[in-house]
Amino acid sequence: MYDQQVRAGARQDSLGHVGTEHTIVQAGRLGVRVDDREVELGPGDYVGFDARLPHRYTALEGVVRSVLLLQYRSDQRLHSSRPHAPSAPGEG
Repeated sequence: MYDQQVRAGARQDSLGHVGTEHTIVQAGRLGVRVDDREVELGPGDYVGFDARLPHRYTALEGVVRSVLLLQYRSDQRLHSSRPHAPSAPGEG
């Protein structure tokens, strides 16, 4: 989960990655482009999409504050905050 801020007139581009992205706008107006579809979001608006698709966030009006949640299946994790525990004898 991220406290996302996009500066006025700025853009954040992604070529895509694993998981699902969920964004809820808190302040400002946010343009979201996923593949070839675009939506404009204001405070309280939500968008969720397959993050494997190319996507872009653009601040359309002032600084945009939003909450960004990246959702992964357990087999899609990019990083682990803890090392793998060794298997107990007899576990495979």
